[in-house]
Amino acid sequence: MAFVGTKNETAHEAVTVSLDEIRRMTTELVTEKELSVATDGILNSEVFNFDTKREILDRQVLFEMYGYPETFLDDYRVAIQGMTAEKVREAAANLWKVDDMSILVVGNPADFDGDLGDFGPVNDIDITIPEPEWCSRCPTRAREPGPGPATDGGRPRRREPQAGQDEGLQHRHAARPRDPGHGHERVDR
Repeated sequence: MAFVGTKNETAHEAVTVSLDEIRRMTTELVTEKELSVATDGILNSEVFNFDTKREILDRQVLFEMYGYPETFLDDYRVAIQGMTAEKVREAAANLWKVDDMSILVVGNPADFDGDLGDFGPVNDIDITIPEPEWCSRCPTRAREPGPGPATDGGRPRRREPQAGQDEGLQHRHAARPRDPGHGHERVDR
């Protein structure tokens, strides 16, 4: 799995560069500097990932639950310290199949810097979040759609149901302490 964050205008370029880097890792050896940065980062992060008694205990419980050997952490450290550029290339070649990868791009396709179809079939998925329904009695939803204030003398303007709207939807306020929230309930007449 790979991850990259970018803007719409460089989405195609970012996918291209990511796939090129993954291909390179499956065929070429990483440099000694890349290997050193990666192994040092893994080993040094252990100090900060598990720095409370609770975190250490939780980790040990998980190791026990999944049947890890008691020497797992020591074995892991030794394996990381013994990592070589050839082992990285071999693991990458075994795990990463660039032509079989799924690519997820989230953004506005109209602003992308290229056609994502260049990487294979594209399945568009609409993830638009719908606007909340307007409630005439709720201060948090006291605006009519469109510009301008939605008040009448400092009070929210009441909107009458439009033709085709459900008139059976009535408002009720929840009377819970420390929760000024509200809900809607359907009242059939």
